[in-house]
Amino acid sequence: MKTVLSIVVLVIFIFSFSIVLTAFNKPLAGVIIKEKTITSQLFDFFKDKAQLPDVFNDKEKSHLVDVKKVLDLIFSVMLVSVLFLLVLLPLNSKALFYAGIISILLVFLFAVVPWSFSFTLMHKVFFRENWMFSPDSALKSFYPDSVFYAYSIVIFSLVLLFSLFFVFLSTKLKKQGSIFWSR
Repeated sequence: MKTVLSIVVLVIFIFSFSIVLTAFNKPLAGVIIKEKTITSQLFDFFKDKAQLPDVFNDKEKSHLVDVKKVLDLIFSVMLVSVLFLLVLLPLNSKALFYAGIISILLVFLFAVVPWSFSFTLMHKVFFRENWMFSPDSALKSFYPDSVFYAYSIVIFSLVLLFSLFFVFLSTKLKKQGSIFWSR
């Protein structure tokens, strides 16, 4: 039972870590997003270092506050998953292998689902009714859907990379007869 829980927590870690690495990566944002000044101010807002820029209307600001809450939640989930893995749960080659395989399968599942469906579903789950904006809104003009599509590709690429690493590591550990750090 603990191995199953380890697998679930590892999958959660893989996805949350990939999201955190992507969402808080200023150099990556500089490549994906054209608008640099507002984006820099948003990074500061997400890190509690600044207020939201006045260029956004109240509905957009409300959405960005919700985005910050979701990012804070994902960061907290990532930290809790690390604590569970380091302190409470057995982490062995079997857990690493199956977490990697399950994460890879989840990425492929997301790949066959139309991106617009996934994007809409994610917003319906995590946000109130403040996430649909007209194409001429400041938020949409600075951050069109193509920005989020690019971010999702980076996130899923990281998930695949970490998953493949865990599968590779698990096979190496199994060949060596190491139980890694099992409790």
